[in-house]
Amino acid sequence: RERAPHAAWLARYRRLLALRREAIMPRLAGIAPGGRDARLGPAAARVEWRLGDGATLLLFANFAAEPVPLAALPPAECLLYCSAANAPAAQIAPHCAAFYLAPGGAAA
Repeated sequence: RERAPHAAWLARYRRLLALRREAIMPRLAGIAPGGRDARLGPAAARVEWRLGDGATLLLFANFAAEPVPLAALPPAECLLYCSAANAPAAQIAPHCAAFYLAPGGAAA
């Protein structure tokens, strides 16, 4: 577990579990069912959920081998996690997932 490549995967999952525990779970009380989604390309999507405290959790996911252009993103400081080396800007990288947590009314 403590040697490559296992150590990197273990660190990643620990980070993701901590993000869930600290940033998402406290906001779940009062969440309404459902969410909204939009197709961004042949294999890319944007999904958003309104959390119980009014914040919005957004997922931008690109399952394709090519980048996909993005029309708008929440502010960079709202980025929770990105699976790619660089956070999305004008486009989302191939095989990338990026999660944003935007305060109430701040989702792009």
